[in-house]
Amino acid sequence: MGLVARYDCHLEADSWTHASSVLNRLNDSGRSGAVLVQSSDDPSSQSCFVNTLAQLPKAFGVVRLRGAITERQVDELGAAGVCGIRLDCSASRDPWQHYDRIAWLTEGLPATWHVELSLTWAQLPALAPLLARERQIFSLLLSGDPSPDTTAEERTLRWWLDMGNVYLKLIGARSTGPRLTALAEVASYSTDRIVLGADGADLVPFAWPLSDLHRIAVFADNNAERLYGFTPSRTKHH
Repeated sequence: MGLVARYDCHLEADSWTHASSVLNRLNDSGRSGAVLVQSSDDPSSQSCFVNTLAQLPKAFGVVRLRGAITERQVDELGAAGVCGIRLDCSASRDPWQHYDRIAWLTEGLPATWHVELSLTWAQLPALAPLLARERQIFSLLLSGDPSPDTTAEERTLRWWLDMGNVYLKLIGARSTGPRLTALAEVASYSTDRIVLGADGADLVPFAWPLSDLHRIAVFADNNAERLYGFTPSRTKHH
């Protein structure tokens, strides 16, 4: 399989990730840009992450926060190319706990930033109605497998995507079995809300065995430009 999408929207990065290696992989793969996602919320890790990101004209970043963001942090992170924050909500099943935490952490976020949420399929029916009417833009990364009867979960996901304030991030390397089947069906239905990520250090072609993958990839590139700020000429906005 050749090059499928221009942008790789998920490349996990830590303190050992070097800008030169990321840039070389981007150039070798022919992709126009990538989204680096901070893998740890350790303050020292974030400092290294931001330093790496600032050296990459072809990348935007998503960081983890331990507390509400300050204006100074917004300015410093934004200047490096950060355009969103990442929250892991998969540890607890209490939707109100997650809702309150999201509201606290997102207070003061620029309107152009988004929130990447890591959720389980089982959390969708409770959390989606709370978040779908927020002005905040979300990017959804689903973990685990859907329940044996996926009808309710898929219906909720499609409804939330139709509401227009959430994108679904598909990471090919992590999707197998029932999860792949469910996500593939949703992807074909909601092409205007999909972004693609390889999640591989070598930025390999996307591992989605979909008959319409190339069609979805065209939409995904356009979606990535809206969500992250990519442009065909690929310069960061300061």
